[in-house]
Amino acid sequence: MSVNRTLGKDVLPSGATRRSELFASAIYLTAFMALILCARLRFGLFFIYWVGGPYELAMLAGAGLLASAAILHFMGRRFADALALLGTIFAWPCFRLLEFSGHEFSAWLVFNYPGLHAGVNGEAHAAISVLDVQVSVLAAISLLIFSLVCSALRLASRSWMLRGFSLRDRIWPVVAIWLCLVAAWFVESVTPYRIPVYDRDDLASAVLVLHAEKHGFRIEETRVAIYRDGRAFVTHDRRHLFQYSFPMTIAEIYLTPSDDRLVQNIIHFPPQLQGTFVSAYTPPRSWDADRWFVSLRTNPKLIEVSEPDLPAGIAALYRSVPTTPPHESYAITARDICFGFCYDPDK
Repeated sequence: MSVNRTLGKDVLPSGATRRSELFASAIYLTAFMALILCARLRFGLFFIYWVGGPYELAMLAGAGLLASAAILHFMGRRFADALALLGTIFAWPCFRLLEFSGHEFSAWLVFNYPGLHAGVNGEAHAAISVLDVQVSVLAAISLLIFSLVCSALRLASRSWMLRGFSLRDRIWPVVAIWLCLVAAWFVESVTPYRIPVYDRDDLASAVLVLHAEKHGFRIEETRVAIYRDGRAFVTHDRRHLFQYSFPMTIAEIYLTPSDDRLVQNIIHFPPQLQGTFVSAYTPPRSWDADRWFVSLRTNPKLIEVSEPDLPAGIAALYRSVPTTPPHESYAITARDICFGFCYDPDK
């Protein structure tokens, strides 16, 4: 009996150590492959005439270090984890500029793009190409985080124990920390909801009214945006929480003379809005909700107001404009990678 216990103590740690080494080797190799794929799709590398900038060259150097670490780790060399950590550090600045600099949309938001799987005259092909590129960026960053956590924990002292085993030989803490970091990155990237738009119309609406109703898991939103040139756009969607894609209708309407006079009167004599300024729209959280938001060209901030406090002219426009026969209307498929909890109909 005592012999079996002794054998168990001798065999189990070495087995755990070997599994941990193979796991780390697989992570480093996969990260290398993700970096190479991203370099090919995102930067179009591997052409003879290409001369990269310092960030791209550092990324390729980091990929090479990760590949070397994977091979050396499989061979049981002790400095492989330090090499992998160095490779992660080399590759990181390039992706920090891509994803975390604030100058570009997060790669996660490509999944919100309305034209993701539909289009005409080559638009679908272009959307799929964007999807491929952004997915490669997501994979590269996720695996860089994985490599960072794995190499950092494996460089910890063997005296750091967790439930009878050295922390550096444990796999589940690496996975747990990685999942937490990726989840935090995801939430930060998709809140509030945004669509990656590259050509924006700088013309602000003269009057914007957003009405959001929620009953249980069902949410219905109507957005009326009225412009001073006599046009209006009415957007309507009806969706459920935990729903990724849902239909949305958009109608372009030419204002009637009476509605246009109301708009001009609001432009020249803007009413006082009694409500609460909101920096960003958030979907209603209560079980039942009836919320109104108003924005004027003279005061483009989004103000949440109660229905009784809606100025009479704005309330009249909200009721009248959607009933006017549309000049043009169409339907699209809207998407929310946050499954209804981050969607912003004002975007």
